[in-house]
Amino acid sequence: VKYKVKVGPYPDYVQASRAAEELRAQGYPIYLANRSPFMVQVGAFTREENALALQAELAKKGYQVAVQKE
Repeated sequence: VKYKVKVGPYPDYVQASRAAEELRAQGYPIYLANRSPFMVQVGAFTREENALALQAELAKKGYQVAVQKE
């Protein structure tokens, strides 16, 4: 099982790309979806608590964040 931490959604690719570059500059590994809904993945974890910790960290920075279980 993987827990993916995702930031967004953004209304278009350009805004998602800006957020992705901002997060990358802060040292986060990112993956940017190139189709709607435009989300920026900021990590994938096997342990839910690690994903939740990153979610809380990014939320404190003002991002809209969700954890997706796969």
